[in-house]
Amino acid sequence: MAGKKGQKKHANKSSYPNQKGNKKSPAVIMRILQEIRSIAEFDKTITSWQGACLKSGFRVGKMDYWANKIPVFGALKKEVQQILIARLDYLALTGTFNVTASIWRQKQLGERDTQYQESNVVTEDKRDKEITVNFINAKKKK
Repeated sequence: MAGKKGQKKHANKSSYPNQKGNKKSPAVIMRILQEIRSIAEFDKTITSWQGACLKSGFRVGKMDYWANKIPVFGALKKEVQQILIARLDYLALTGTFNVTASIWRQKQLGERDTQYQESNVVTEDKRDKEITVNFINAKKKK
């Protein structure tokens, strides 16, 4: 068992992430993410992406990796997050979930506040000035 200095020896070679037997096809990942989505949708106790992943029995880091790598999987993750945000809204409005915790959790899931900026600045159009100047000049000539 000769190896490089500082490397750990693995008894089970399938624990390496790049081994042929350890890869998952996109169809398998899609089924896993759909299962996570259905768990998030129907299990009313789930309030986070991590909770949905762990309840389904899959690692959060691996699901995040696939969601970031392939856009379709990222869209499914975003859909799960939207389901959870809607649930948190409902729970906070009905008073069964702390409002402050709900807002914090929603921001963790990607919800953002929209910022509005009101302005009372009146802008003048250049054409309006020209029309006014021409009108005044026409009056002076008479």
